[in-house]
Amino acid sequence: MHKREYLAHHSMKQYILTSYRELLKTHAPDKISVKQIATHAGVNRSTFYLHFQDKYEVLQLITEEKLAQLVSYYYGTNESDDDPKNVTIQICTHIYQNKTFYKELCQDDAFKDRLFHYLYEALFIHIQHEAIATFTAYGTMGYFIEWIKQDCQKPIDMIASDLASISNAQSVISKM
Repeated sequence: MHKREYLAHHSMKQYILTSYRELLKTHAPDKISVKQIATHAGVNRSTFYLHFQDKYEVLQLITEEKLAQLVSYYYGTNESDDDPKNVTIQICTHIYQNKTFYKELCQDDAFKDRLFHYLYEALFIHIQHEAIATFTAYGTMGYFIEWIKQDCQKPIDMIASDLASISNAQSVISKM
């Protein structure tokens, strides 16, 4: 494949992914069809199928991307990112901006398993204790899922304060 063909192929694939991401802002994943994705991207279905096997492949790529984005806040690069509340505000904002996506997927056990593993890996780096990282990842996930089920009605600041308080309490306990 020549460079121009590669770029055209890669660009079209990214364009289709972007179109699906945009549809996810207002539609649940199971309500989006290949036809909608193709129409939104301004391509025909055969072009879609040149780049993806089906809509589930696209959803899988976007799911991994969103989960990586979600936990990326745990790996912050500035000093304010050391404050658990600031990190949690960033995470809650991400969830809120993608609540249609998360609300639908939080009903799926395989998605919850992926979410747990992403959270566990990010938390373990900071906590360095397997049992506490496991407990914290499940607790954080459960708290987020309940918030999502309630359409993220509780303000982000309140969720962040609650989770930061729990995080601070766990820090004290782990030092005992």
